[in-house]
Amino acid sequence: MKRMTTNKLLVTLTFVFLVLLLVVQMVWTSHAALLEERIFNDRVEMAIVSARDELESDTLASENVKGCMMYASCNEAMRKSKLAMVDQLLRNKLNSYNIRLDYEFDLINNDEAERLKTELASSQCYITQMQKILVEKGIQLKLKFPSRDYFLLSQIFGMFLLSALLIIAVSVSFIFMLRLYAREQQLAERTKDFVNNMTHELKTPLANIGLANNLISKQTAALNNEKIVRYTQIIDTEKAKLHALAEEILTIAVLENKKTCNGLSTIDFHQIILSAAQASNLMVNERKGTIELELKASETLMKGNAERLTNVMTNLLDNGMKYNTNDPQLKISTKNFGNKLLVWVKDNGIGVEAKDLKCIFDKYYRVSTGNVHNAKGFGLGLTFVKMVIEEHGGKISMRSKPGTGSVVEIELPTLTVEEIQQLATPQSS
Repeated sequence: MKRMTTNKLLVTLTFVFLVLLLVVQMVWTSHAALLEERIFNDRVEMAIVSARDELESDTLASENVKGCMMYASCNEAMRKSKLAMVDQLLRNKLNSYNIRLDYEFDLINNDEAERLKTELASSQCYITQMQKILVEKGIQLKLKFPSRDYFLLSQIFGMFLLSALLIIAVSVSFIFMLRLYAREQQLAERTKDFVNNMTHELKTPLANIGLANNLISKQTAALNNEKIVRYTQIIDTEKAKLHALAEEILTIAVLENKKTCNGLSTIDFHQIILSAAQASNLMVNERKGTIELELKASETLMKGNAERLTNVMTNLLDNGMKYNTNDPQLKISTKNFGNKLLVWVKDNGIGVEAKDLKCIFDKYYRVSTGNVHNAKGFGLGLTFVKMVIEEHGGKISMRSKPGTGSVVEIELPTLTVEEIQQLATPQSS
């Protein structure tokens, strides 16, 4: 459930970041367009001013332009000739500022400027006031670039197109990721339902096997047959293993769904340890091993589920035997630290490499066991242990080195003095 919430949060954050990226890209494109326009305008202004200054520095040329503009004796042919001179001057100046666009220009007076006010306000049109000789007559130089906007757009189009394609690619990738995530969620839910149903279905034949085995064990004739007694013991042992595995899987499903823990009661954790040690003692003895108990904690009462916590300790002892090529030497130690109970389960097994320690409690994760061929399982044991410990408000960790064994450390909250006193005080009816 926690992982599902985290995944949804990551998907939401990814979508928000994608939208922010799109907004930033649009703002950047707008600023880039404004900057490109400003640079272009500055270059045009410098070219016009340079052309104007050069024209006005030539007194004869200025007089000719003024005469052509102001006197009726200037016919159309003469006017075109004078404008061609100004045109060549403008083209040279624009080329020197690396502006090679088609343009339209004219020399106009103040009256024409007033009449063309709307056009002159256009971003495509540039105008400068002539000085010296021509200023008296209000002659102005007007320059217009019809394709200016297309030119500016082409300057940033390449980067804009690349950015747009990248954003589209990321968006498409995000959509596919969402679809894959939805499918994975559906698959996870179906897998969880299957595991739950499979576990419940297992319990029915297990109960029937147990019942049949009990009926066989009660038969007088069977009790006198050593083989039948042995067979019934094997059936009972294997049934217990299957029942524990089914219960383990079901418990993991319950804890993943954050369902309320059933069977909470006041328990003594030392009694849990003793029960687990007793249950594992026969198997340890068969392996010529030992279980050492060093129970130094004085405060061991807590609220918990006795069955689940017993399974936790049994599971840890079982791992200490399974992943072991030596005679298993197991040790359980306890002590108090404040209102916490610290428990250590130590073994002399094959150990775990550092790269595997970070994944040791992950579901279905199994450590490579080298030459230990009898270590079977589904990778759920330590996942179950971790979830049960966390369900009881505790913490668990492991430290290990290959060839030297492992130590599992558990920290669990104990009942406070006040809680113990409340339990000891008789409740009035």
